[in-house]
Amino acid sequence: MTAQALVMSPSEVRERYATEGSGRMVDEVHETARRCLACAGSAWLGLSALLDRLAPIPDRLIVTIDCAEICEVTARSLMRGSTEMRRICALTAAICDRAIEAAEAEHELADFVNVARQCARSCRAISEESDDRAEYAQA
Repeated sequence: MTAQALVMSPSEVRERYATEGSGRMVDEVHETARRCLACAGSAWLGLSALLDRLAPIPDRLIVTIDCAEICEVTARSLMRGSTEMRRICALTAAICDRAIEAAEAEHELADFVNVARQCARSCRAISEESDDRAEYAQA
């Protein structure tokens, strides 16, 4: 399977989520995917800098690796229009929050903390949209 086959175009995302509003959902999905990738990259850069001072990585910071990995998975699921993207985003937001708490004391991870906050906010917004819409659908 090619990389192209794994990524939905904006028009394909719009078609899949046609009932979600006029393009806002598409923009939000793509922005959240971008923030997830930025979070993963920032985590890996920060951790590699941290390894210059601390090796091995302390157990309390292992959640930062978890965050980087789940952010990569989340970005891919968003870009292919996964039907599970809302649940994946909820998990990603929770893991980002834990990683932020663990990383705040390390100056090498300062950029990661800022980027992870943005990622968690975006993922939370995606995950909560389904809850709001599900409530309206049931009413």
